[in-house]
Amino acid sequence: MLTTSIKNAANAPDMQSVMERGVFERPAKTFAFDQRVIGWILADPANPLNRIAQLIPEGAIVLDVGAGNGILARLLQALDKSVEIDAVEPDPVAKEAAAPFYRTIFPGGLEAYLESCREREVRYDFIVLADVVEHMANPEPILRCLKSLLSPGGSVIVSTPNVAFASVRLALLNGCFDYVDSGILERTHLRFYTLKTLKLLFLAAGLYPSAQFHCLRNPLTSEISLDDLPLSPWILAKIANDELSRVYQFLFVLQFEPCEITVKESLGTGGGYLPIAYVVRRTSRTIRDVIRQVGALGSKQ
Repeated sequence: MLTTSIKNAANAPDMQSVMERGVFERPAKTFAFDQRVIGWILADPANPLNRIAQLIPEGAIVLDVGAGNGILARLLQALDKSVEIDAVEPDPVAKEAAAPFYRTIFPGGLEAYLESCREREVRYDFIVLADVVEHMANPEPILRCLKSLLSPGGSVIVSTPNVAFASVRLALLNGCFDYVDSGILERTHLRFYTLKTLKLLFLAAGLYPSAQFHCLRNPLTSEISLDDLPLSPWILAKIANDELSRVYQFLFVLQFEPCEITVKESLGTGGGYLPIAYVVRRTSRTIRDVIRQVGALGSKQ
């Protein structure tokens, strides 16, 4: 046992390397950028970055937390919105790709950035955490500290995956909870949220929603494959009756002052009625398999 532990320690990355790349290291390939992505996002109403880019007005001062390869700044540029935008991004591969699109980019985590701002006067109209809070072990105190960076009347914009999405529920019912490089069950996610637990997080952090968006996706075409799972029509119907089962991501605009939700909107379609869509998909797949097998037999004759 001791020998195994020594071997594992020898093969582990040194602590300095881990700190430089950030605790929540992602595969470098997930930061690769294809210029076509901008067009795809702008054509996809269910992508939260699409709506976030629309929400940010001309002339705004923005902080993009967890900027990745700079997609938000690229979107704003594609929309010809002139804004002042800074970024926080701990991954050096992502930072290098994003740097040309930001006024400044901080090479560390949000906690370190907050500490660095104590010595200078920094204020933002919008602080964006697009799919970030799920990477934080304890996001509540960090969210609460964002108040010191906001201009009067400023907003915090948060998006995060919905762990109660239908495909996650159905996979879990069949004993599956498989992590992926990118998606709801991403390997680097430390926290998983439902609508209820996300709202409780905001409440604990002193944040009040002024706008709420549900980003809908088809559960049958997500990164979590259901094709080989035995799913009963009764279970499918029960899950389909919960409207939140089609919500892939939540998107909130938040204030630090008490307010009412004035905008509540669903983005995208979420596919058809789940039990029928599942039967159609399985039937189509069976027909394709039969045609393929018949073709293979014909080619052998």
